[in-house]
Amino acid sequence: MMIRVLLVTSESGGAGERVVSCAQSLAVLGWDVRILARAPGRIPSRKLHGVTATDLVVVTPAPQSELAPFAGHWRHPLAYPNRSAVAAASSAAQGRRLSLQAATTRLRRTPVLLKSRVAIWESWDRLRAKQYRAAEKSGVRQVKTPEASMAIGVASAFYPRFESFKPDVIHALDWTSARAALGAASRLAATGVRPSVIWDTTREGSDAASALSWRERLAGRRLAAVIDSRAASPGTTSPDELSLLCDQVYRDALGYGPDQKFPIVVDAVLAELGSGRQPAGEDIASAASGLLARADELYVAGEIDLALPHLAKASTILFHRALHFDSAYSPLADNPAGFLRPWHESALVAAASQRHAHVLPGPTAPDRLAIIASKNFNFVSPVERVARELGFTVERIDLATEVIGKWPRTVAELVRARVMAEHTEVPDWGKRLLDSIAAAERVWVEWALAPAVLTSMLPPSDRRTILRLHKYEAWTAFPHLVDWAAIDDLVLVGPHIRDLLLPQLAGFDSSTTTVHLLPVGVDSATLRRLKTAEARRTLGVIGWSAPAKDVVWAIDLLSLLRLTDPSFRLLLVGAEPAGDGPVGVQNYHREVLDRCALTDVREAIEFVPFTDDVAGLLTKVGVIVSSSSNEGVHVALLEGAASGAVPLVRNWPMVRAFDGPRRLYPPEWVVDDLDSAVDRILAATADADTFARAGAQASIDSQARFDHDVVDAQLRGLLLGAG
Repeated sequence: MMIRVLLVTSESGGAGERVVSCAQSLAVLGWDVRILARAPGRIPSRKLHGVTATDLVVVTPAPQSELAPFAGHWRHPLAYPNRSAVAAASSAAQGRRLSLQAATTRLRRTPVLLKSRVAIWESWDRLRAKQYRAAEKSGVRQVKTPEASMAIGVASAFYPRFESFKPDVIHALDWTSARAALGAASRLAATGVRPSVIWDTTREGSDAASALSWRERLAGRRLAAVIDSRAASPGTTSPDELSLLCDQVYRDALGYGPDQKFPIVVDAVLAELGSGRQPAGEDIASAASGLLARADELYVAGEIDLALPHLAKASTILFHRALHFDSAYSPLADNPAGFLRPWHESALVAAASQRHAHVLPGPTAPDRLAIIASKNFNFVSPVERVARELGFTVERIDLATEVIGKWPRTVAELVRARVMAEHTEVPDWGKRLLDSIAAAERVWVEWALAPAVLTSMLPPSDRRTILRLHKYEAWTAFPHLVDWAAIDDLVLVGPHIRDLLLPQLAGFDSSTTTVHLLPVGVDSATLRRLKTAEARRTLGVIGWSAPAKDVVWAIDLLSLLRLTDPSFRLLLVGAEPAGDGPVGVQNYHREVLDRCALTDVREAIEFVPFTDDVAGLLTKVGVIVSSSSNEGVHVALLEGAASGAVPLVRNWPMVRAFDGPRRLYPPEWVVDDLDSAVDRILAATADADTFARAGAQASIDSQARFDHDVVDAQLRGLLLGAG
């Protein structure tokens, strides 16, 4: 298959080595490659190791019709200010756009006048952009700056070459030639020739690069996609051969060395993740591997502080929320060993995960329990209650408020602290923590986050240290940095979390750290109340604002139920997501609102604000739904079941391979798809007596497994060392 590639540059022929290198690399593949450049220049017009022709084109600025400005002013007045004001207006608009973000971040502290000005700027820029687009669409030539006028000249001069060569691919090497190429491609399409345009910004300035999506910035990947699209055409090379060819193009043909390609890949992956999307798995692996390899080189050379930024980027990529929290499926759950291979092969990560011996004098205050966390003590009240019943004195240590000095919080800071632990004295942040640990007989660490890493660095070997890990931390880097030699007991909330996490932890040793499965308990007695008459046909989802809750699944379920009985309703309980949250959360929020607005469910959904009176709210809920893509132990579901609501648990897709819900709840609570969910609900709510029996059984099952009395008994054994 002969692919015709036209390399286009608007530079004055002097692109030289870069253009020739790219052309020669493509020609080696047997492609018909030509260079089109602006004269005068120094690219020789002879055969360049397989490059069949080189055209040097004299380009002059595009002529301006005397009537064009008047036509433009008349039809699109905002797009055509007077000639002398064009440059100043463009510069001012750019300044407004650059300062807009900074200004809006201060709006809460800014007078109303600035708010109004920002709104006006936004509206003005949108309106002018609309006029410009309308002008371009109408074909009326605009009044241009000299640079843009030159782009029109390039397009006019280059177009005859485009038309005569009929390229399959136009590879533009700069902004001006890219603009010309796009115009030429549109004109060629009318003749039946449909070339694909690459704007190669690999070596352009950051402004040009940032204007493109990452796949457009990777010229090789863009070219591969072009060739792949040709595989569907009759008589072309087979898809397998094309795949190999595309891979070769990406690695070799564009003439970029690793130093040029790699930063693009890293920036591209981070940009994709920051936009709430999931990059391709091979791109994630390439970026993480390269970053960690560079970090290892610097670490081995003794430059740990230079190594840490590379490790931080790799950690951000591998444990990004867009991969594990804002999506229904996670590569970490699908293939833990493969996904984390770059992490586990890193020498710097291994150094930060090594086991240490901890020796301090015995406890000065027997029967004392220290509970350590940072801000979030939401689930520790039962632990405190049971500890006091056993005679312990309980002390809470909140690192967010009680620790002196700046303590390590980020992955990079924690890695540095772990690597340097044997070589430095106890820092200021550690003294308060160490004093409390040394004075306690038992240490309970809530959440396997930064405080758990720091605590594991400090406790003496004769203190019994218990760490409770909920679902969230299993998708972060923090458990990988804990010194497990210092942890006697690991408490997990479900078997699926155990099976997912423990094989990933390189430093974990089950012979020294005992694993316990201990769900969060609920107070069944206070939740069991009489249901309202409408509850039998009312579904409830409590806490829906996080993407992991995937409440659209519950809305689709409601729609199917209403085909049988239009009286079914859905309560969505809890606060809406913050408007300035992560992109993935905002996208999810819009998806929920758009789904709620459809006619099949619009009149049957009620949003209920957050309430402290959960028991009162649950009197209105007859079916409690867990529509989540992933959970640890879904407390709201347990509360609903304890209240006598029929539990309906979607088999959480992200951890379906570990069969999480069926090993945690009674199997009859769990369904694999929407059809099974409809059948379960219709059967359980067929009439009032059936509904009452189903609710009573759910309450009995919930109490037998998750009531405070059951969980407290396990806590007693754990705190006493018999669990």
